Amino acid sequence: MKNWTKHIVIACCCFLLLNNINTNAQGDYEATEYELMALFISHFPKYITFPTTESSSGIRVTILGDSPLLTSLKKIEAKSAGKIKLNRITSLDDMGPTEILVIGEDYSNNMIEVMQATKPYNIMIVSHSRGMEKKGSCLNFFVQDGRVKFKISKKAISGNDLKISAQLLKLATIVE
Repeated sequence: MKNWTKHIVIACCCFLLLNNINTNAQGDYEATEYELMALFISHFPKYITFPTTESSSGIRVTILGDSPLLTSLKKIEAKSAGKIKLNRITSLDDMGPTEILVIGEDYSNNMIEVMQATKPYNIMIVSHSRGMEKKGSCLNFFVQDGRVKFKISKKAISGNDLKISAQLLKLATIVE
């Protein structure tokens, strides 16, 4: 099987698996929406070309402010063998080089400041608050009919000099 075909099959299988985890009455493990979002974030670097990443250094994920994604991302970081490096900051003054910036809900009303602080880094801004893809977030998670989904802003992606594979774009709702 060709390499790109294998990636499409893997991405589709992961997407179908993640979107079919439901609550059941038997008390089996059920993933929270934040665990699913964190899992998506951990796999995004396979489908995104970042202009400043050295392939051997791992992907740096920074969380700005308070986000319920922090706990789930810490678990993934612990199992990633250095492929994901997590950093939490409480102020834009602490902003440093990173590939993915997760905007905490307490910063969702400060997108103009966030965009100015992150401009030198060409990063992927990820959020999980309503309408953030229209305010400058590259990718915004939402839950619809009990399933985790995401919107990708083409304008924000191109403005940050990121390249996203067609496989990832097929899974998203595209916002122009």
